[in-house]
Amino acid sequence: MMDMQPKGVENDDLFATDPDAQRTQNELRIARSKLGAFLDLIPAGLVIHQRHAIIFANSEAGAVIGIPARELVGHHIFDFIDDEHAGLVRDKFNQCFDDSVTVRSLEVQLVDVGGKKRVIQLSMSPLFWEGLPVINIVFSDITLLKQKEHELFILSTTDSLTGAYNRRYFMDAAAREFKQFLRHGTPLSLMVMDIDYFKRINDSFGHAVGDDAIKAFVNAGLGSLRQEDVLGRMGGEEFAVLLPQTTVEGAVAIAERLRRRVADITIEARGERAGFTVSIGVTQAVTSDASIETGLNRADRALYEAKATGRNRVVLEL
Repeated sequence: MMDMQPKGVENDDLFATDPDAQRTQNELRIARSKLGAFLDLIPAGLVIHQRHAIIFANSEAGAVIGIPARELVGHHIFDFIDDEHAGLVRDKFNQCFDDSVTVRSLEVQLVDVGGKKRVIQLSMSPLFWEGLPVINIVFSDITLLKQKEHELFILSTTDSLTGAYNRRYFMDAAAREFKQFLRHGTPLSLMVMDIDYFKRINDSFGHAVGDDAIKAFVNAGLGSLRQEDVLGRMGGEEFAVLLPQTTVEGAVAIAERLRRRVADITIEARGERAGFTVSIGVTQAVTSDASIETGLNRADRALYEAKATGRNRVVLEL
């Protein structure tokens, strides 16, 4: 085949000497510039990548990740996705690319150039970019929103003095666990607890010391329980504990451990060191219980027996 290109003349030279080709190149550069300026106006991060390599990023994407947008080009998209979410994002990318499926409102963690984790909500869709099949990602940084949601959750579900769950959250969680118990038959145990002679602490040392006693008790409780257990303040100095997947024998062992730990607590009270104890009633949910309240009432009866028979003890009622 005859070589139609003159010897010693490069392709760029052809564009330079061909007015139509040069005009086309100029028009393409202008179009790219206008498109880039338009995409920079979008108040969300936008990244276009081909096989996970970034080929375009707007200014907002650069601002979230922490480097100028132009410096993102050439990076691998997974340079900035938290390892915990990388598998999920890769699966969604493949689904989007292979099946031309649009993915919407996916929440994942992004790691910026400073190593800080941010929560982003992204959507991705397949498209063609300069004739190439690519994936378009649009995302928003929702880190502050998630923090506010968490703060509101804490305010609405916890006791402000102690940090234990409040009564409403505890009862909701207990009702959910009771349904799981009925459905799957996994053991569920309950504890109801009351600080002994608490009125005497308030009358002798004042309510501030009483508050210190309650906070110290909750700290002891949280230190004695597992992550899946739920400690709730039911009112005043009375607390309850939800023990999922725990037999009654295990619940009694946990209660005894907590009782001993509380008995070792001392608090500052008008220049003295004062101590206190706790009485605990324990029971286990059974299928004949009409509701979780039935089990809690049974544990409450065991608590009153513990108080009536000397306090600072654990009583079991089945």
